[in-house]
Amino acid sequence: MVSGPEVVRTRISRGTLDSVQDHGRVFVLLEYDRTPSNPNLMVNETAFTESLRDHLLAAALERIPPQLEAPAETSSEPVRAPESASEVG
Repeated sequence: MVSGPEVVRTRISRGTLDSVQDHGRVFVLLEYDRTPSNPNLMVNETAFTESLRDHLLAAALERIPPQLEAPAETSSEPVRAPESASEVG
């Protein structure tokens, strides 16, 4: 029986498996099929993605520092500035 690495090497040499070579190393190129075989998987993936987005948004909002609070009102009467130097002190 042929081992896993030998099967891969054989398929690369036959040209039935895409690969690239870089600095003496061989990398196998795999295709990713985003079409789910089960339509329910797409619904679950969409729900998961939305849940993850909401979680990341909430985490980001928690990192924003709170705004400065407005100063508390002291009195409803306006503050009058002294009119002359004799009124000061």
